[in-house]
This record gives sequence, structure tokens and C-alpha cells, in this order.
Amino acid sequence: MTVGYHTEKAAPGSPLAKARMAAHTAFDSIWKSGHMPRSRAYLWLAEELDVPPENCHFRFFDAATCERAQRLCDVYMFNKEFMA
Repeated sequence: MTVGYHTEKAAPGSPLAKARMAAHTAFDSIWKSGHMPRSRAYLWLAEELDVPPENCHFRFFDAATCERAQRLCDVYMFNKEFMA
């Protein structure tokens, strides 16, 4: 699966900005909860999205990729919190 990239800044309040914020919040819950260090969380997300780690940054993602990243992070946290 390919990752969609968006090279322009997202206007505040735009659908893209909202998608990036939601995905980043879901991602932050992984490392802020102590499940893995932040750097490892970025490596994990890069692996899951099948992108090079240097390209794994929310500012590069389009809305669809943000939604995919958010789902991945939500599933990860669900499994850690409720399936452990």
C-alpha cells in the first residue's frame, strides 16, 4: 500500500489539519502511555505504513494516510489496554 503525501501546509481548521491532529493525538498516546519510546513509535508506524522512517511524519501525510495511521494507533492501544 502506498502512502499519500501532502506537501502543502494545512489551513487551520481544514479537514486535512483536523485529520493530522486526530492521527497525531492517537499516535502520541502510544509513547506517552509508556508502551514504547517516541523514536520506536515512529519506527513502528513507518513499518506499519510501509514508508521509510525519514518520511514518517504527519506533516507529510494526506488525509487518507492520517486516517490509516489513526486506525493503526487506535488498534495498537486497544490491544495493549484491553487485550493484554
